[in-house]
Amino acid sequence: MTAGTGCATAIEGLRPDLVVPTQKCAVRVWHAAYDALLPAGQVEHMLAQRNSVAALESYLGAVDRWFDVALRQSGSAATEVVGYTSGRLTSPTSARLEQIYVVPDCWGSGLAQALLDRAMSRAEDAGAERIDLTVNKANLRAQRFYARNGFALVDEVITDIGNGFVMDDYVWARPV
Repeated sequence: MTAGTGCATAIEGLRPDLVVPTQKCAVRVWHAAYDALLPAGQVEHMLAQRNSVAALESYLGAVDRWFDVALRQSGSAATEVVGYTSGRLTSPTSARLEQIYVVPDCWGSGLAQALLDRAMSRAEDAGAERIDLTVNKANLRAQRFYARNGFALVDEVITDIGNGFVMDDYVWARPV
């Protein structure tokens, strides 16, 4: 799979050797996506919840959730994680797209589309007929992306995530 010039050469399931590189990718993309949208400290709080080594390792070998990474060769042998997506079954016929992130130098390259396509395949393979997701109300770039891909706004939710922080999100959904 190739998504944009130099952005990714493969998308594959998370492996133990990719946990730390994925964590580093998450720090980079979350700060780029959210520093201007969220209160000081919230990005670090959310990264600790969703992208700690333990949180990432919980996907390894799981049957009810998935985590895929986009890789590109960096230098002669090193592989760099440049994006990722995760999801889980929420019922026998529904799935939740939990995360889809791409490093800023790959924005607009088609990599996010390739990751979304992979997530949709994963949801379908798991038996889901519907997939939903939450997106920050101020994240207009992501909302435009999901709208282009057939998702519709179905709800809004404010979720207390601890330490005085909340996620103020829209819920989007579409058939798989």
